[in-house]
Amino acid sequence: MKNENSGDTIYYTFNKKAILKIAGSSTRFANFEIKKEEWKEVFGLLLGGKDGDTIYVFDIMPLDHNFKMKDEKDIENEIFYINAISESIKKYKIVGWFFSRYSGMHKNEIEIKEMDLIFHNKFKKYFPKTGFLLYNHLKMVNTLRKGISSEKILGFKIFDLYNDSLIEVNWKCDYDLYLLRRYVDHLILNITEFLPRDNIKEKYLRIINKNKTNLDTQFQNILDHIKQKSQDINPEMDKLLLVSQISGLKNLCKSIKNGIDTRIELLDYVEFKEYKISEELKGELFNLCIKVDEIQEYIENFL
Repeated sequence: MKNENSGDTIYYTFNKKAILKIAGSSTRFANFEIKKEEWKEVFGLLLGGKDGDTIYVFDIMPLDHNFKMKDEKDIENEIFYINAISESIKKYKIVGWFFSRYSGMHKNEIEIKEMDLIFHNKFKKYFPKTGFLLYNHLKMVNTLRKGISSEKILGFKIFDLYNDSLIEVNWKCDYDLYLLRRYVDHLILNITEFLPRDNIKEKYLRIINKNKTNLDTQFQNILDHIKQKSQDINPEMDKLLLVSQISGLKNLCKSIKNGIDTRIELLDYVEFKEYKISEELKGELFNLCIKVDEIQEYIENFL
């Protein structure tokens, strides 16, 4: 997908991961389950590298869903913060910034605000030869709601200031756009259902502990049944009950493993300030996965 313009100074190339993370981090605070008036706009950084006039975006870092550029002091404070945390970013360089937008008059619009231009002018003093991306998440949600999945609809526009004039910057993705849009739609649905917008640690641990309790209860029921098997007066009924219990536990294990995979993946879409919590929760999910594997191994050996 390419936007033509004249006077470009830069050109962007995105990978699949970066585009998914922009869409995913935005979805967390603006989706079907949240009232439209409560939607939040997500601000973050584009991460990657440069080769001449081409900027490669390999990852993104969501920073905040409450950042308001009300005045130049807010802007200066945010850029000071970005400059400070840039030293902790080891793998990639900061190559731009992004903002999700829902405030256009129509679903196809992306509203460029005066503060965007002021912010970018100051941003470029610290991070020269960079652009900014505005993501029309409202357009994505509306097309998904209507069952439209088109590679021509990704909701991105990238801009730069050239000689104090706003220009739209060319960009492309190194992944098949039709497949990418399908991935984006699936991600929007998964994040809406599985990734909490607040109290993420508390809510994740509640689910993890509930799964542990269900596993322990069903597994213990089977162990108790095996111990009492010799006392049963109806061997056929005993066998049917045991088979049913084992089948139920196997289905539970499969369901939990699928949920673990999904929830671990979605933790990659949290904001920078939640990175430590995200790693803790991934550890808890991995431990739950080990517990499931041990129970599955016991069942297979028993059978």
